[in-house]
Amino acid sequence: FYQEIPYEKLLSIAIIIMGSQILLSKIRVLNPMMIFWIVVCILGTYYISILFSKIFGIKKPIALLLIAGNCICGPVAIAFASKLIKSNKSDISTALWINTFSGFILVILLPILGKLLEVSPYNFGLWAGSSIQSTAQVISSAAIYSESSLQTAIIVKSMRILLLTPFLILLSLNYKCPDNINSKKFNLGKSIIPTFLFKFLAVILIANFFDLLIFNFFPNNFLITNLFNLILSIGKVISKFLLCLVVFEISINFNIFNIKNFAPKLQIYSLISSFILLILSYRFLVT
Repeated sequence: FYQEIPYEKLLSIAIIIMGSQILLSKIRVLNPMMIFWIVVCILGTYYISILFSKIFGIKKPIALLLIAGNCICGPVAIAFASKLIKSNKSDISTALWINTFSGFILVILLPILGKLLEVSPYNFGLWAGSSIQSTAQVISSAAIYSESSLQTAIIVKSMRILLLTPFLILLSLNYKCPDNINSKKFNLGKSIIPTFLFKFLAVILIANFFDLLIFNFFPNNFLITNLFNLILSIGKVISKFLLCLVVFEISINFNIFNIKNFAPKLQIYSLISSFILLILSYRFLVT
């Protein structure tokens, strides 16, 4: 007996809780110029990918899901974006598997390119962290290349995750505002940015407030530091569990062998979008 899971409600809860994991302290070691170029690479990939979606004749909702996955953090970003643009289950499950497949290709390909181009372990960490989709894939590729690449890759990937909020706002504006919008109809508020995103932002602000408070006033207080880390860990587990339930509900009837779901055109488009980010990251962060 199978009862349908209320995935939209669970997704909203998972997204809001996940706000507690987005901490500015994770990127303290990055210099402002590096952060600037990471933002440039993501924005460049976003707009060039939008252009390619029009060339390929790909519908905007599925294109935005794939772009979100490529630019920020793979399946998690797709789940977030799907809530914003109210995607159907078919589009979400297709985007999830295509994004995972594209990421798998990059995990294998990037270390080979790194060796051919004689990229240093540190620079490879920058490259992997700024261009590969999910955190697990970033860690896998960096570990294949060199142990010393791993820490750099994780830090840069954390920076990309921190950009999830502004990216979602950009996505929301791009999707909900028509191309020929006129200024009288433009209203930046709840009609453009959904309520759950405001709650997500509130959780981020609260988590960062306490993180900053502990860092500055209780850095050596074992009890407070560990209690805070425990709360964050519990939030992470709950959020991931809810996201797993959402992905299960979305994908339960998905058949990869159905030619419509296999979607070769979308696969090619996703790979092009991935390689755009790969090339931009190499140009601005590695060379």
